[in-house]
Amino acid sequence: RWSLRRMLKEFGTPYSFLYYPAYLIDILAIKLADTIAVATPTLGLDAIGHASSKKIFLLPNYVDTDLFKPQNIEKDNNLLIMVCRLHPQKNIPMVLDVMRYLPEFNLQIIGDGPLKDELIKLKKDNNINNVQFIGTVPFESLPSYLNKAEAFVFPTLIEGHPKTLIEAMACGLPCICSNVEGIKEMIINGETGILCDLDVQSIKNAILNLFDDKANMKCIGENAVKYVQKNYSRDVILDRKLKLIKGELDDMVPLFK
Repeated sequence: RWSLRRMLKEFGTPYSFLYYPAYLIDILAIKLADTIAVATPTLGLDAIGHASSKKIFLLPNYVDTDLFKPQNIEKDNNLLIMVCRLHPQKNIPMVLDVMRYLPEFNLQIIGDGPLKDELIKLKKDNNINNVQFIGTVPFESLPSYLNKAEAFVFPTLIEGHPKTLIEAMACGLPCICSNVEGIKEMIINGETGILCDLDVQSIKNAILNLFDDKANMKCIGENAVKYVQKNYSRDVILDRKLKLIKGELDDMVPLFK
């Protein structure tokens, strides 16, 4: 279900000497497995060179749609939100740079991580007063934070299958995301979210264009909720997972035919 070498690559240089042993372990596990479950088609490509395509199945992350759903609470005008680890992969310095050019907007960043002190210093040194680092919040409080915001911002460098993005979509937020692996498989551009390039101008324009059409904003948010309920709800994914575990594959379609 997961890749040991991908995890080591994310943790960085101190563990880089373990990368090739992990690669061999990954291949051995793929070859020995009766069924392989992957969260995205991109991750499935890691396995297809070492296993029959007939035993590779899609099993995305799920979200509790009873908890993460639109709430009837007043939104804060022009409030953006980002939920993530404070890690280089999440591209937060670029997001801070974007916010310098959007003084009429505010951004809340929820999460903790190794870049916390560096990012707070960057914010202070550049007088970026419209960004607030919230830190970690209780899981059950997260839907309220999401529902207070008008849009979710997620221009990360690379992803697996980000659960925070699914949770934001489930709450009805229009999401502005980078057009990268792990995200572009989840977002139908202009329909269930907005995809942008990894540069300040593209992210800024995506935010401004989205907020310029409130009717379309609402439509994208509603489409996102329906998309998550159909594809990533807990009941849908757990039913699929149980069938894979039990080997009940008659009505299951392999990822690669």
